[in-house]
Amino acid sequence: MKNSMEKLVKIGIWTTIILFILRCIPSMKGILELWNGGDFLKLVYTLFGYIGEAIAAGFIIIKVFDLWIWKWKYIAKVHGIPVLAQTYDGEISSTYDESKIYKGILTIKQTFSKISVKYKSEESGSFSVIATIIDNYNVNQLIYTYQNNPKANIQERSPIHHGTAILNIDDVKKIEGNYFTERGTVGYMVFTARQE
Repeated sequence: MKNSMEKLVKIGIWTTIILFILRCIPSMKGILELWNGGDFLKLVYTLFGYIGEAIAAGFIIIKVFDLWIWKWKYIAKVHGIPVLAQTYDGEISSTYDESKIYKGILTIKQTFSKISVKYKSEESGSFSVIATIIDNYNVNQLIYTYQNNPKANIQERSPIHHGTAILNIDDVKKIEGNYFTERGTVGYMVFTARQE
C-alpha cells in the first residue's frame, strides 16, 4: 500500500515536527539563555534531547494511528482509505468449471500501512502474497496477488497456482471484481460482509 505508506511517513514527519516545537516552547527561555550565552555545545545537546523525545513520542503516536486511530469514522473520511478489515461471505464463478458456483470466506486483515487477504473454500485456501488498495479514477480497488493451495486429494485436477484479483470497493459491505490465474482461468467474485 504505497500510497498509504507515503501518507503515514508524512504524518510521522509532521507529528514529530509539531511535538518538537511543542517541547521547545516551555523551554524557550533556557534555549535563548544558552544561545545568548554562547554555550552552543549545551544548546545542541539540549535540542538533540528534545528531538529524541519528539521522535519517541511521534513513533508511539504513529504506531497507535497505524493500528487503530485510522479506522475511526471521521479520521477515515480525511485519509480516504476504505476500512475492509472484516470477514466476508462470497461466491465465485470461474471458467475453470462454468457450471459451478464456488462459495467461500474472505478474511481481510488491515492496518493503515498493510493489508492481507485470506480465502477459504471447501476445496482450497489461498493467501495474498502482496496486496494494496489503489484509487483508480475515483474508484477504490483492492488488488492482490495470491497463492491458491487446493486440498491434497484434488491437486491432480487442480494444482497449486497463483493469480491476481481486482475487487472494486464501491461499498465496504460488498466488494466484487475479477480474478485471473496463471493456468489461464478467469472468474468473477462477489463478497458480502458478515453482520457482526
